[in-house]
Amino acid sequence: MKHFTEIVPLVLTPLTPIHIGCGEDFEPTNYVIDGGMLYPFEPTSLPLNENDRRLLMQSANRPGLDAILAVQQFFHGKRSECQRVSRFGIPVAAGVADWYEDRIGRIMQREGGGFGAGNELGIERTAHHPYTGKPYLPGSSIKGSARTAWLNDADSVPPHPRDPSVRPQETKARNSKTRSSAGAFRRIRFDWSNLPMRRAPISRAGLSSRSIVASVRGPIAKRRTSR
Repeated sequence: MKHFTEIVPLVLTPLTPIHIGCGEDFEPTNYVIDGGMLYPFEPTSLPLNENDRRLLMQSANRPGLDAILAVQQFFHGKRSECQRVSRFGIPVAAGVADWYEDRIGRIMQREGGGFGAGNELGIERTAHHPYTGKPYLPGSSIKGSARTAWLNDADSVPPHPRDPSVRPQETKARNSKTRSSAGAFRRIRFDWSNLPMRRAPISRAGLSSRSIVASVRGPIAKRRTSR
């Protein structure tokens, strides 16, 4: 008797860090960075005495941007307590830790009229288990990436080289107009039933005993040097 389904384990080796967003951000009022680790926490679970409550209320009642910065400073000053109520920690790159320390609770620039502007300290969160907080790769994302790679390989139209003088958004728009009805996309337009992997569901990765390792990284700005 033939098996109706067959489970095939896959091992993926990414060439670069992977980030799949979940629509949530770590905000500076629900995480702290200390000792090279990011500790998310629930503000309502933080034990506060009467003096702490009064200071927090005073901070929140300040006008405008001062209130946001004062609340950030409050939680940053309580980072040891925040670590104790956090369920897990995430390693952060040294540059991210420095970026956080330089900006937390501070005005980074002055706008016209003398008004201050605080830098954004939100960190995009990757897809994670709602109870454990552990990251994972959704099966739909893995399958979508594999399908996209197959379509790119099947497309007979050569890729368009990027013009350095044109911004990436404009280049993408131009290429999409040129390739909208070409190659594999034209051949399979009316025959989706024959698409590879259509009947091959892929489960999410990272929820088993071999968990995915997460870390917080940021973009690096490098100046071009003339040769």
